[in-house]
Amino acid sequence: MILIDKTLVLFTNNHHKVHEIKTILNLENVHILSYRDVFKDAVDVVEDGDTFEANAILKVNALPDHPDYIYLAEDSGIEVDHLNGGPGIYSARYAGPNASREDMCHKLLRDCYGAGNRDAQYRAVMALRFPDQSIQTFTGIVRGSLAHEMIGDGGFGYDPVFIPEDYDVTFAQMDEADKNLLSHRYQALMQVKQYLTTQKQRHD
Repeated sequence: MILIDKTLVLFTNNHHKVHEIKTILNLENVHILSYRDVFKDAVDVVEDGDTFEANAILKVNALPDHPDYIYLAEDSGIEVDHLNGGPGIYSARYAGPNASREDMCHKLLRDCYGAGNRDAQYRAVMALRFPDQSIQTFTGIVRGSLAHEMIGDGGFGYDPVFIPEDYDVTFAQMDEADKNLLSHRYQALMQVKQYLTTQKQRHD
């Protein structure tokens, strides 16, 4: 597994995620691109796994073999105690196809209206696939609670209704740099960065 002169190709078309992943990883001598920057056609994946890990692996396996690419795919979402861990793997589709983040947040707030337990967590699972077909997965979790209304304009997804533990503001109210230092995606990506760095050092 040689990492020198490899390109890290991200399985996402979400420009917010591409920017966030590039910013967090900040890897020297590793080019980071969206898969649409490399392959012209969109790749559709039926995310029918029953866990975030299974869906991340489905995504990373959907891209074609290439000796110079390391693929990174992610599946993530919010898990709410009141909903027995839902919407979970259905987070992106929770409010129906093509729903806006306002639609998703408002549905979640409606479904948790009056709930005594508003504990929740964000979970992110990253899958790395190497040219030798080996796969490694990494999980990041940040605990918190649901706000009672949407607050803040930053971030994406359920950020306007998620208050991280030990804070009194939502992710959407936080400065991007502050959010990046404690998010579920940050925690998973730090494990990815450590793994890639360690593998590179072994081959230097």
